[in-house]
Amino acid sequence: MSKDLGTAVLVGGQIVAWFADFNEESADWCRDNYFGQWLTWRATYPETIPLTDEEEREVQKKVAEFTAFFNLSED
Repeated sequence: MSKDLGTAVLVGGQIVAWFADFNEESADWCRDNYFGQWLTWRATYPETIPLTDEEEREVQKKVAEFTAFFNLSED
């Protein structure tokens, strides 16, 4: 693969994963999660879209909830 390409894993026509280097560990992940249903295709690096302010607030709220839950669970 060229430096700009990796490997997309497709299941049912949807990309479910992307690997910069598709190796035996990547193939194991595909088999473990999508046995018999996956195929690979060369693909550029996925575009990531920054969170909006509202999405960021929601993430922070969920982090606080999980943190409180797990701190209580340790007792």
